[in-house]
Amino acid sequence: MATSALRQVMRGALARMTDEFIEFGISLCGESGIKIMKTVEERAGAFFYPLEIFERFWWPYTRRIVDAFWSEGITTSFHLDTCWDKNIHYFKELPRGSAIVELQLSEGGKSRRLVFSGDIGRPDIPIIRDPEPINGGCDILIMESTYGNRANPPYPESEQELERIVNETVHRGGSLLVPAFAVGRTQQIVYALHKLHTAGRIPDLPIFVDSPLASRTTEIFRLHPEVYDNEIRDFLLSDDDNNPFGFGRLQYTQSVEQSKALNRLGVPAVIISSSGMLEGGRILHHLRNRIGDPRNTILMTSWQAPNTLGRQLAEKAQTVRIFGDEFKVRARVVSLTGFSGHADRNGLIQFARVMQKRPQQTFIVHGEQDSAESLAEGLRNELGFKQVYIPEPMQTFKT
Repeated sequence: MATSALRQVMRGALARMTDEFIEFGISLCGESGIKIMKTVEERAGAFFYPLEIFERFWWPYTRRIVDAFWSEGITTSFHLDTCWDKNIHYFKELPRGSAIVELQLSEGGKSRRLVFSGDIGRPDIPIIRDPEPINGGCDILIMESTYGNRANPPYPESEQELERIVNETVHRGGSLLVPAFAVGRTQQIVYALHKLHTAGRIPDLPIFVDSPLASRTTEIFRLHPEVYDNEIRDFLLSDDDNNPFGFGRLQYTQSVEQSKALNRLGVPAVIISSSGMLEGGRILHHLRNRIGDPRNTILMTSWQAPNTLGRQLAEKAQTVRIFGDEFKVRARVVSLTGFSGHADRNGLIQFARVMQKRPQQTFIVHGEQDSAESLAEGLRNELGFKQVYIPEPMQTFKT
């Protein structure tokens, strides 16, 4: 199964981040001050083995919240599936294995449904199948708002922009540096470059994926065509390489020595490396070596969290610090949002629009304030949602 293979790779990557114990506390139900100590290995399991770890660690405390929210004696059912291959209230798009959580809360003959959206996917982008809506609706909706105030350009326009950026960078004699998440974004960029290269729309230049995790993840994608959408399937019918993530000029680096060698390239190239927000990984070494050259381009293809190096570059900072040293930003910095797997404002509104049963209460989370406010306004004005809240940390609500 694709998800099983992918989570094993990710679990190992997280476990290797450090061999020391780390503490991360979860404080639930206020005064109880529950603290959970875990190792990195357990933390990885908590993320990639949700049902196993949920039952062991989280459910006893989550049940306290549910009981406090409703009353004693409540019965619940928890529905969460992280498989690509089933259709149990989740999106097969972002991130891989992302899930919608649905709680059916029953008490004394009264039943209510709570839906937590997780990351809501975006339709009409290649590789992964389109998201599947929750048509039935719910009584309480907790909904993400990452792109609640913006619209993504159509995906074909983004491929055309990528073509232009590559050609302009090569014409200047520079290289294109693409910070990209190892799961999802890297495969999208590789596939787009594959199509452009096959069609002769970009020069025959070397392209590198310099991320061991991205390389292993991409191999899992390659080995599981059953999760592909129709576009990828059609592409494979005419692709001589018979691999959407591999072609003649593309190389996947593994060793540190191979990575270091990229900084001695004397020709234009494309380098795709993680992390996507420039907060760690091999990308920082490439950035340090190329940020001062105006011939180069740094291509941002994802949302950048506040206070990250990626956010600084996206907001056109003139100088940045890398490994403690200050560098002037002379390379061109370009943002291309069309490769995002997140639903934009229209997609988020549509997610709520198709619900036959409108939520009695809606809580907007997982977004910056302006994004959350824009989405909340849209739900009220366009869909007529009555009780839409943007909760503060630790704020409580009653129904």
